[in-house]
Amino acid sequence: MIIFVKIFNLIIATITYSIILTFKIFFKFKINLIDSERIGHFLAGSYSAYLNKSNIFQINVIYKEVCNKFLLKKFKKKIFYFDNFFSIYIYKAYKIDKKIFKINNFNIEFPTYKPKNNLKLIKNIINFDNLEKKQINSALKELGITKKFVCLHVRDEKYLQTTFKKKDYSYHSYRNANINKYKILINYLISKNYQIVRMGRIVKNKLKLKNKNFVDYPFSKNKSDMLDVYFGCKCEFVIGTGSGWEMVPTLFNKDNYVTNSVDFGYVDYNKKHYLLFKKFVYQNSKIKKKLQLEEIIEKNYHKINRAKLFKEKGIILKENNPKELLKGLKEFMRTRKKQNGHKSNLNQKFFKILEKKEDLSKYKPLRTRILEANLT
Repeated sequence: MIIFVKIFNLIIATITYSIILTFKIFFKFKINLIDSERIGHFLAGSYSAYLNKSNIFQINVIYKEVCNKFLLKKFKKKIFYFDNFFSIYIYKAYKIDKKIFKINNFNIEFPTYKPKNNLKLIKNIINFDNLEKKQINSALKELGITKKFVCLHVRDEKYLQTTFKKKDYSYHSYRNANINKYKILINYLISKNYQIVRMGRIVKNKLKLKNKNFVDYPFSKNKSDMLDVYFGCKCEFVIGTGSGWEMVPTLFNKDNYVTNSVDFGYVDYNKKHYLLFKKFVYQNSKIKKKLQLEEIIEKNYHKINRAKLFKEKGIILKENNPKELLKGLKEFMRTRKKQNGHKSNLNQKFFKILEKKEDLSKYKPLRTRILEANLT
């Protein structure tokens, strides 16, 4: 039976491939494969398709389960999606001959480069009508959110393990962090008259913190695709760990205190991002030492994106401890007010290093902030 299904799929994919080739003789069009399973990929792919609209007709193919139906609803008003039974066969046709497709999930003109332009454009796509506003206000009332709020998103393995049971995402474990280490940081924000909304659809542990100004949203009955997006649009700022959801506040030009950052060679941060790295510790049978920023970049450790590769290189990644997180937060809150007036010796040092590294040269015009708290 399995063999029959594989043969059937190959036949349909081959026919689809032939049809595409035939149509390309007579019509100009472009096919974009949109990875819709995870919110960062889905938002990036859809927004890039919107930015790159031209006179050539675009077919944006959704070939996986859609992670956020609210985003799909909003983008459908701006771009054409092909999301039906045959979508998977277009993807299989792509695998037959990759040369006839151009994937726009992540490209060199990725939207984080121009935050002010993004804000104007994204507001034209993601907005809330009167009925949606009414539903949101009702949900906020039930959640007890009554004043300015900050979004906190600390990545762990539970979401991927639960949602994608047939896939092994353990290679991304180096990006995870412990929510319990953020308690002091949360209490500090509460003392400054903020409410904190912990983000996440599915998370490992409920945080043992009882305070009306802390909302453990993943454990709420009021979770929805619309609220996931709303919180990213309307928060004062974000404290995160470099997750896909953070693409929402990034496009809405929100300041982001990125904690426990590791593979910054692969992510497009801008001047709204303030980075606090995990500690890179090199260890073998003879020595154990913390690596400085120059050493990390010189040896290309910033480009490693697999947990086992860190192990092979003898690199131990240590999470930011509560005191470091709080120190970084205080610096972040000071410098975000000063914006361009803030001068950081570490930032200047970072930019000098960048000039020698082509893959990181993009950060200089983006003016990404490297927090002095990294020196502790």
